[in-house]
Amino acid sequence: MPTNTTSPAQALSFAHGRVTGIERELLDLDRRRKYIDDREAELKVSLDLWQKAVADLEKTAGPALPAHAVASAETPLTDACYEVLRSAARGMHAKEIAEELKNRGRQFRAKNPLDSVHKMMQRDRRFYRPGNRGSFWELEEWRSPEEPHGEKK
Repeated sequence: MPTNTTSPAQALSFAHGRVTGIERELLDLDRRRKYIDDREAELKVSLDLWQKAVADLEKTAGPALPAHAVASAETPLTDACYEVLRSAARGMHAKEIAEELKNRGRQFRAKNPLDSVHKMMQRDRRFYRPGNRGSFWELEEWRSPEEPHGEKK
């Protein structure tokens, strides 16, 4: 708000500016609201179409694979390794883990997937090597309280 030292004309000009600014902001909000409403309607139509497509495909192809069975390229390697071990419910050699990831469709850029798996698991505290047995890995959550914590696993 203008101070007491401004003229009435300046105060009026300031007030008109504020009114104009608020009106513009309200118009902008209305445009955004319309965009959001339109986008919501589009997504609902798209969702409905995809749900029908899934239902039709399930009739002919059976149920979809569980999410853990699909190895996405976007899934970080350590998360994919975690899912392999968790679904196997047993410790595995890094070679077995790499093979299972390949079976699930995981693509490796490295020439030697075994090294990639082993190195990534060394850096993640969710995994450990029981008795430091080479490339044999288990989940840290499976470690018994009596088992010693040696080097960083």
